[in-house]
Amino acid sequence: MFGSLKVICGIPVAFAVFLILGTQWLRPAKSAAVETERQVEVTPTDQMSPVAATEVRLGSTVVQPGRMFQQGRVERITPFQAGDDWIQNLTLHLYNRTNKTIVFAEIIFLFPESGSVARSGRGFVLELGRIPPSAPGGLRPQPSDRQPISFLPGQTMVVHLGDYIEQIRRQVEPVLPVAASTHLRISLVSFYFADGMLYRAGAYRSADPQNPGKELLMGRDYFPGNMNRSWPGRPDWISPAGARKK
Repeated sequence: MFGSLKVICGIPVAFAVFLILGTQWLRPAKSAAVETERQVEVTPTDQMSPVAATEVRLGSTVVQPGRMFQQGRVERITPFQAGDDWIQNLTLHLYNRTNKTIVFAEIIFLFPESGSVARSGRGFVLELGRIPPSAPGGLRPQPSDRQPISFLPGQTMVVHLGDYIEQIRRQVEPVLPVAASTHLRISLVSFYFADGMLYRAGAYRSADPQNPGKELLMGRDYFPGNMNRSWPGRPDWISPAGARKK
C-alpha cells in the first residue's frame, strides 16, 4: 500500500514541476531595444568647401553617405532605424579637400526637436585644435588644455560622438532627452589653416598685412587646391584608405 501511495503522491509533484518549467518556457523573452526612425542632416559639400563630410556611421554601418550641393540641388537625407543609444554610437567622417593643413575645426551638433535657441534647437559646439596666432582678427581666448590637431591635406578625420556624449547631454537634456531625439543636424562652421587662413560662411579669409587685426577676403573663386577634385559623389572621388581618429 505504501508503495502505491508513493506513486500516487509523486504524480502531483511531477505535474507541479511540469507547470513551473512550462511557465518559464512560455514566458515571453525580454523584448529587444525598440528602434525608431532617425535621420542625420549634415552640411552638404560644394565646390568651395574645404572639408567634405564623406559619411556618417552608426557603429560599422553607413547611415548617411556624403551629400553634395550642385546646380541648386541638394542630395536627400537617408532615414534609418536605430535604438535610444544612437547618438553616442555615431561617427562623423571628414575629409580635407585642400592642399593646406587644418589646425582648428568648429562643428555644431544641433537637435531641432529641442526648440529654442533661435528656433534651431539646442546643441553642442565642438571645437578641435587651436587657432593660430596669425589668424585674421587676432587670437581669441582658448582653453589652455585644448590639444592641437594637424588635419593634413587628403586625410580623413573621424569624430566619435560618444567621446562627447556627456557634454551633449548637459546642453540638450534640460529640454529633450537625447535618447528621445530623432533628428540630428551637423553644421561644419569654420576651419583655420596652419598659415592662419580662415574659412567661414562660404569664404576664405586671411590676415590683412596692411591692417593688423583685420581680415582680407579672398576672391570668390579662390580655393586652396583643386576644387574639382575630392568631391563626394564625383567619378574622381576616392575614399581615403586611412583615417585618423579624433
